[in-house]
Amino acid sequence: MSKTDEEKQAIKEAKEAAKAAKAKETQQKQEAKRAKQQEAKKKVLEVLGDAKDVVEAKADDAVGAMKKAGALAAQKAGEVSLDVQRQMLNPVFDDELRSSSMPDMIRICSPDKQHLDSPACKNSVGHMLVVKDLKVLNLYPAYKDDYELEFYPSSQEDVYYRHPFIPNRYVSFDSYFNQIKKEKVDELERIASALGAKSVEIKLYAHKKTFTGVKGTAGAVAGTKGKGKDKKAKAEASVEAGFDSTSYEEIGVKSVAKFKGHAPEVPALHYFSNDSDILTLIENRLGKNDFIEKSYKIEYKNSSQINAALAMKIDAALKKMKLIDANATISGQVEEESRMAFEYHIKFPQRTRSKRLKEE
Repeated sequence: MSKTDEEKQAIKEAKEAAKAAKAKETQQKQEAKRAKQQEAKKKVLEVLGDAKDVVEAKADDAVGAMKKAGALAAQKAGEVSLDVQRQMLNPVFDDELRSSSMPDMIRICSPDKQHLDSPACKNSVGHMLVVKDLKVLNLYPAYKDDYELEFYPSSQEDVYYRHPFIPNRYVSFDSYFNQIKKEKVDELERIASALGAKSVEIKLYAHKKTFTGVKGTAGAVAGTKGKGKDKKAKAEASVEAGFDSTSYEEIGVKSVAKFKGHAPEVPALHYFSNDSDILTLIENRLGKNDFIEKSYKIEYKNSSQINAALAMKIDAALKKMKLIDANATISGQVEEESRMAFEYHIKFPQRTRSKRLKEE
């Protein structure tokens, strides 16, 4: 090979080596670029991953907060709902019933579906009804014996009113007025016995007022002229005014009692503690008045414990509970009592002078 050929061959090989070196350099640059890209991508992914974790954490926190807020809202709503139910249904619980005074009116009854199903009434012993300031305790039968109350004539499902002088005793309205009437008669007998009477007779009357009406005539006679004489004008009128008359009718209560008689003692008074006739009788008998026999008319209403205003409230409560009978209202009973009176006829043994001195 000539020198020229060798030179050419050397130049060729040098060019190929340069070309290969350049190709390798280019490859290395591309690999470095790809490495940088991968690194950058990795960093980006790491950043994005961190951001995702943060977002997810924030989202979890937000969901948790929302759930917590929802739970609190539900709890508050439940509490409000219970408060509303309590206000509407007015349940009564054992502890509050024991720590307060019993109302005057009690109804023994089973709970209705509304009270039975309401969570607000859980463990309640009854519920309270308030009508025109009158409280009515609706006491459930399972608890009627828990409060040392006596129900007369029996503790069945019924409506009861407190006895006037025995606080823990409640009398059914079906028996109330007849029972009180009997107790009044018994007290009148005890008064007579304590005062040393020989006998006493008690009758109950009802009186009715009747109106006779009004009738009248009126006329006027005018003056006339006649024979020179003027007659004075004259008017005349006559009116017969109406008037009230009271008729009594015995209504079945009659009591006759006889006693041995003894020195007078101060009687215990309940129904008649404010009756002027009874108080006068006691004062006279304990004093020096020696009357032997006397009759009194004692107005029944003066010893009544339920007046017309209270009777209207009771009727309103009974109507609210759908228990009222239009033909037998409490107001009607009280109105009937207002027309009643006792005839109280009492006899005493004659006190001798020696007995009077002994009593003095």
